[in-house]
Amino acid sequence: METASASELPDNDLIRLTLPASTPYARIARVGAATLAFRWGFSQRQIQDLRLAVDEAVILLMGHQHRKGTISLEYRIVGDQMRVTGTVALADPTPSGHFFDDEAVQRFRDLAGDLLTEYELDATDHRVQMVINRA
Repeated sequence: METASASELPDNDLIRLTLPASTPYARIARVGAATLAFRWGFSQRQIQDLRLAVDEAVILLMGHQHRKGTISLEYRIVGDQMRVTGTVALADPTPSGHFFDDEAVQRFRDLAGDLLTEYELDATDHRVQMVINRA
């Protein structure tokens, strides 16, 4: 696979991926993010950081109870940034209160927080948003 130069890539290029909210499918989200980052000219270090961040986001969205439903990821390139938004659509309604597990949130912050340019965890909308800059 060849890397595209920044001038060859359309701004706001958008890739959508929807997967079952199940552990065996998490690898697809990581590999997809890495492949797109490579295509968009990210360094090997940034690609590894992004893989880890996407993995932790998927874990956060699945939860410890491995919710039944689907996880949707959107990968978008805007200028020198890759923006990733992950959401989960549940087959069964969740009880009101905490959506994200506190331990998983702390794990995400510890492992991925410093690797990202910015991130937002939205328990109300069941969403994780991440941004990483291309060096």
